[in-house]
This record gives sequence, C-alpha cells and structure tokens, in this order.
Amino acid sequence: MSSEKVLKNQSTLIESVCNKFKGETAIVLGCSPFLSDYDDGLMMELLSAHRVIAIKQSYNLFKNFVDIHAYNCCNMESYAYGEKKPMIVEASSLAPSTNPFDLYFHIKERDKGRSLSALCANEGTHRELDKWVLSEGNFIKSAWNGCDIHLRPYGPGIMSELIFYMCEHLGFSRIILIGCDNESSGNKTHFYRDENNKCNKISNDPHSSAPWINFNEEKNMHLRLMNSWNEWFSNKGVSLELVSKFNNYPESIKKIKINDIA
Repeated sequence: MSSEKVLKNQSTLIESVCNKFKGETAIVLGCSPFLSDYDDGLMMELLSAHRVIAIKQSYNLFKNFVDIHAYNCCNMESYAYGEKKPMIVEASSLAPSTNPFDLYFHIKERDKGRSLSALCANEGTHRELDKWVLSEGNFIKSAWNGCDIHLRPYGPGIMSELIFYMCEHLGFSRIILIGCDNESSGNKTHFYRDENNKCNKISNDPHSSAPWINFNEEKNMHLRLMNSWNEWFSNKGVSLELVSKFNNYPESIKKIKINDIA
C-alpha cells in the first residue's frame, strides 16, 4: 500500500485499534545503553508473555516478540521486518520516510517552552496531557499530498510524544518500562552507539553528526514530566512501572525488578 493511501486511512485505523489490548500488560523497550545488559533468555521469556512495544532499534534485538514498533526521525534507519510484522508507527518532524509504516504522526512544535514538560510544569497539573489523546484527532489539514496528518505534541522525547498515548489508546492497564533509564554509559547515550557515541549502520539519521547534543537537558525535561504522566495514568487505573538500576526517576514511579514481573 502506498504511503499516500496509508495516510488517508489513518483515522480509520486509529479508531479500529482503540482498546485493542484492554486490560493487558505492555512491555516498553527503550534504547538505553543498558538494554542489552539483561539476560537474553530471561527477556525472551518475559516478552513472550506480554505485549511488546519496541522503540527504534530495540526492535532489532527482539523482533520476534514485538507487537508495535515505534520510531521517529532521530536515529532513523530502514528496518527489515520478519514474519511477525508488527504495527509500525512513525512520528517525525520530517516528511514521511520510505519505511512501511501503518501510522504516521507529525511533530510540528519544536519550541521547548511549548513542550508538554514545560506546560505541565507551568500549570502544575497534568491536564495538558488530555489534549493529545489519540481519540482527539489533532490534524494538519492537507499537509502532505492532500492528506490530513495527525499531529503529536513536543515532549520532548518519543515516550511523551507518542508511546504513552499509544498505551492509553490501546487500553493497557499496566505499562512496564525496560531500557528507559535516561542515563548514559560513558559517552554512549543509546545501546546501538559506539564508545564515541556514534551511530552504527544508520542510513538516514539527521542527528548522526551531533548525536543527541541536548541529552542532559532533554533527560531532565522528561524526568520532570514523569510525575504528571504517573498521575495521569493513575487516574485512569493504569500502573506505570520501571525496571532500572538507576534512581533518577521521581519517587512516584514504581520501581520493580525484572525477575519479579509476573
């Protein structure tokens, strides 16, 4: 199916997957440099028992277990999808890529003062998050080949711009974050970068020459927003949990051990 035809059917697909996984558990795999530290056997056993959302290149590590693959224009590459093709979701400030996505979202806002992190902090409430649920249908009219493109907010970060909203829309009652540490390992900010923080095998990365130069600033903005996300999900009866050896997330976020996940 052409990208244009896919884009013209976005609203129908978004509506059709509402509460598709109602009451289930989602494992969200991030791209922390510590994601590859976990035992492969343990991870495969865990992922086979739950729904899996893989962010960016984490798909390459566990592709046989992934239900949803989400990525944006940062560190983008072409992916080889196997027999178990996931739902593919692209969110970008650029034009749609040539990847075979099922959903495409555009991120227009790039002013950090207008980010979810800044707005929630200024208002002292999580109400700003309600404006961007997928069922609301925020659009850019006729933005690309006459198609109406669904907008996403500026987080910063794909977790706040897309992943948490996908989890809410799909109806998950428990969200477990693995590889979402928001910590670097030496100079490495992602598991697929080398010790000089350079990307390997990246075919279309607009940030490859200056990899995540705002890492600490965006990390702090994301962590500041996590209290709002936790309260937002809690009000919906959803448990937000974190597997990490670090303690940089707010105390409100439940910390668990990977061996304790049922």
